[in-house]
Amino acid sequence: MLELILTRFWAMIAALTLLVTCAPALVGGLHSDHEDAVGLLLSELDSQIQAVDHWNYLIKSVFIVPQLDPGSELQLQIRNGSVWMLTSGKQMAVSLPPNVKTIDKSGNIEWITGSIIINQSEALAIERIEADGHLVTVIYAEKVLTRESTFSTNRSHSSSVL
Repeated sequence: MLELILTRFWAMIAALTLLVTCAPALVGGLHSDHEDAVGLLLSELDSQIQAVDHWNYLIKSVFIVPQLDPGSELQLQIRNGSVWMLTSGKQMAVSLPPNVKTIDKSGNIEWITGSIIINQSEALAIERIEADGHLVTVIYAEKVLTRESTFSTNRSHSSSVL
């Protein structure tokens, strides 16, 4: 009986030692995958902006900021001529084409002076529009959550009618 208890005790010690040894490598691997995913998203957004900026006709593209992990926060910021992705204290950036502008609240096209902030599950619209006889690339925050709100309102109304 004593041998059984001692073997289980030493097996538990060995398992804990193995866990303590391997856990940092596993967590580091997950962190690296998260950074790779953010880098991939940023390069995808950069290629999307570059593509829209080079078209010679009117076009609109929408980039929805995804939720990578349930506990992570991902934010997209457009400022100082760059697109920044911020997540868990890390920052990555790519430069915008020099002629990209934004649309203010009153509909005027202007240079980006402040910052545009887009959170998870929100969208960034990249659009090629005509202004003063020239094609201009503009970026702005796009509303996308109204559908979910409408769906939940319709569902609650339908269930109350039944």
